[in-house]
Amino acid sequence: MEEIKAKTCKSYMAQFKLEVISFTKENGNCAAGRKFNVNEASKLHRGKRAMCYRKCLWPTLEKDLYDWVMLERSRGIRLSTTQILLRATQIACEKKIIDFKEYPSWGFQFMRRNNLSVHASTSNGEKLPIDWEAKVIKFRQFVKESIFRVKKMYVGNMDKVFVSFDLPTARMVNLKVQRKCPLPR
Repeated sequence: MEEIKAKTCKSYMAQFKLEVISFTKENGNCAAGRKFNVNEASKLHRGKRAMCYRKCLWPTLEKDLYDWVMLERSRGIRLSTTQILLRATQIACEKKIIDFKEYPSWGFQFMRRNNLSVHASTSNGEKLPIDWEAKVIKFRQFVKESIFRVKKMYVGNMDKVFVSFDLPTARMVNLKVQRKCPLPR
């Protein structure tokens, strides 16, 4: 005799559910499972529901923060999750929200509710300032003048000198991209 296994994710009409419940009360779970081809694994677990999270407590704060994130991204400025939390704290102070706490989990929930995610930046560089050509010419001229002032005996190996620059972060917050076709697995 062939057994038909029940699918774990299936929807049922209300009439069918009531019929199964009444049969279960009379005959038990196992008999109902065999008769209606529904097993206990078909039960929906609370934690497994998709997109199930509570509503935001401060919708005006989240709207202002989302507008700020979109404005910064349209200007080409990279944002980190820390910057978002700091800006959220600033907006909360402006709106006199006393019980707001800027936990990282709140930031990720905000990003999830507003369809934002953290992406690794893949661009070749940031946008250059408007007068970048003049600044490059000025820098090259400064380097040439500096070279002539330094004696050769003072020039050493610069590979071992640590210099810190204000480098942009490698990750940034951006809108999630909807894929048109699924990737092969």
